[in-house]
Amino acid sequence: MKRDMRRAITEQELRTYEEDGVVWLRGILDERWVTMLAEAIDEMLVNPIAQMLDFTGLGMAMAQQAGRSGIWRGDNSWNTAAKISQDVLLDDRVRPAPEQRGHFICATETWKHSPAIRELALQSPVPKIAALLMRSSKVYVYGDQVLVKPPGTMERTAWHQDLGYDHLEGSQASAVRIPTTRETPEMGLVRYWRGSHKSGTIYKVNYFISDRSDDDQGVPVPSGVYQIEVKAQSLDGKSTTRQITLVTVTR
Repeated sequence: MKRDMRRAITEQELRTYEEDGVVWLRGILDERWVTMLAEAIDEMLVNPIAQMLDFTGLGMAMAQQAGRSGIWRGDNSWNTAAKISQDVLLDDRVRPAPEQRGHFICATETWKHSPAIRELALQSPVPKIAALLMRSSKVYVYGDQVLVKPPGTMERTAWHQDLGYDHLEGSQASAVRIPTTRETPEMGLVRYWRGSHKSGTIYKVNYFISDRSDDDQGVPVPSGVYQIEVKAQSLDGKSTTRQITLVTVTR
């Protein structure tokens, strides 16, 4: 498997990243890395690893449709239905039959448990990509998050700022998002608040499927930003969206 980038990152792409806080690096990874990632994610859905949370199960519990607050492994005690008694963000364009409802799954720290994802985090071109974007000679893996939305998933992802969840300070942190599905507008696309990193503002964290926040730190997210739809939704009713975000830091 090719351990080097398929192409160089251009100076224009570096400037875009620094100015906008986000850049799309087309065709930079060997597709075999993406295939390996998709297979690893499918495997963990069958045989759970790390810290896993069923956001759909959590939302159903909040609506008193289920007797539990999601399925997870590890210490996710903050994810309890009692703490989010208000609106779950549901997409009214998605109307599956009850038995066909997709479940929005999240897993973290998977690189510590999955050999394939560990290889991706440490031996693939991803660390070099992060280092180049931060104009650094060295990076450290901080963590990862896997998100999966199969067809029929009704939960939307609330707009949020990753920094508040990561417990990091400073500007030398980079998240590399790798989708395993070719994403289309019909599926729903990730959207970013371009340039928002420049203010240095830390926003309150929310519960991912709800705008509700019990955080006593940070600034409330401006109300207009809630209109920005984020995270692929699998609206076409056919495709499962899988992605991993690998977070790296440098000094």
